[in-house]
Amino acid sequence: MAIGAAGITAPEPQQDQNIGALQAIVTNIGTLAGLRHQVQLAAEQSFPYRNPNVAGIRQPFLLPPDQPLTN
Repeated sequence: MAIGAAGITAPEPQQDQNIGALQAIVTNIGTLAGLRHQVQLAAEQSFPYRNPNVAGIRQPFLLPPDQPLTN
């Protein structure tokens, strides 16, 4: 068993899996950021900030409800 930073124990195979997942995220952070930006741009076009009825829809995309997405 391995003890994590929060004092939570996990079986060794699970700990190895967690470390592998974290390394994959770190390795692909640039790609993930680019994809996130593409999704935000698509949401910006589909749900324009000038329409007050879409403020709630913009929130899950981390878009400002009352102004355009800034680069």
